[in-house]
Amino acid sequence: MDAMYIRYIIVFLTSSLLLGRETIGAGLYEDELISYLRENYKTSATLGYTNARDTMYLRIDRIDGQVKGVYTNYAVDLPDTGVDPSTHLYENGMNCEHVWPQSLYEGGEPIKSDMHALRPCKDNVNSSRGNKPFGENPDSQTDTWFWLSQSQTSIPTSNIDEYSESETAYFEPREDRKGDIARTMFYFYTMYSEMADDDFFEEQKEVLKTWHELDSADEEEIIRTWQIAFYQQNKPNPFILDETL
Repeated sequence: MDAMYIRYIIVFLTSSLLLGRETIGAGLYEDELISYLRENYKTSATLGYTNARDTMYLRIDRIDGQVKGVYTNYAVDLPDTGVDPSTHLYENGMNCEHVWPQSLYEGGEPIKSDMHALRPCKDNVNSSRGNKPFGENPDSQTDTWFWLSQSQTSIPTSNIDEYSESETAYFEPREDRKGDIARTMFYFYTMYSEMADDDFFEEQKEVLKTWHELDSADEEEIIRTWQIAFYQQNKPNPFILDETL
């Protein structure tokens, strides 16, 4: 099925979802709710890492011919045909960010290829984030500020909310992606907690909750999760669909 046609369908469905958000696992709490989410939203089949990465670039995150990095909005033109998506983006300074770092979980598939936990990212920003937890960095303590293709060590004098920030202990995404990142992290830990580093999650859990509450899922984020679901057993990220989770 043509990717543009899929997107039109999802946009139509998303308009209805935005008018009335889903309630997922009503009346369930704690372990019962976690079990319900795993049973109904955890995929058991992915595309494999190479195909998942190419699909993410070409079919999920390519909008108006461009792929944009999650943390800095850095954009790379990606033709619909004639190039290998991963190779083309790599040659132009973009690679794949595992929002939950690979070094902090055990196991291979389907966890490595789950597109709900993957994002395009400017290569040097990906390296700077590394395996740092997410957090709020005081401006005076930020080592490096990232926006588009730029990086600087001084506090920006304009468009400061568009910058992601990196320092020794934490990485802080730009303001309008904080909620997206929080919902990705909640999804990952809910689905794969038995393979994930518990301390890593606990260290940032409270700030992620705050981001989830302050930066609600928008139409773009809802469309994206349903596009991914098309390739992953029709299973979206429930934290995007129901903000009360």
